[in-house]
Amino acid sequence: GSIKELINFATKKKLKKICYISTASIFKSKNNKTYNENEDITKHSHTVNEGYSGSKWIAENILLDSLKHDLPFNIIRLGLITGDNKTGIMPENQWFPKLIETCINLKTYSNELKVTIAPVDFTVLTIFSADLSTRLKS
Repeated sequence: GSIKELINFATKKKLKKICYISTASIFKSKNNKTYNENEDITKHSHTVNEGYSGSKWIAENILLDSLKHDLPFNIIRLGLITGDNKTGIMPENQWFPKLIETCINLKTYSNELKVTIAPVDFTVLTIFSADLSTRLKS
């Protein structure tokens, strides 16, 4: 649904560029393989129980299909977004704050666990700057 509505809006009257925010989790890896961001995403299937990453995978495929109609767009794939640089506040019901709380309570942390994170304020500024830079070039 909503990606198709976004494409309909972007193609009405004057053509508008879409800056689509997706997730790095569209690449599923059971063996910690590293993927190239330009890799063909159709080679990565998703099961029904992978709601968020699966829906992002579908939306990206729909956008890629719209290339046939010369729709301009960028896809930005994010990792885990955390609280801002000043307060660090983020929704307590998500897994990452619960992990941090557990590590603090247990006074331990596994060096095996690797999580790519970015503060929300940094992420927004970076997305805005990248989009503005692209617009100035065109």
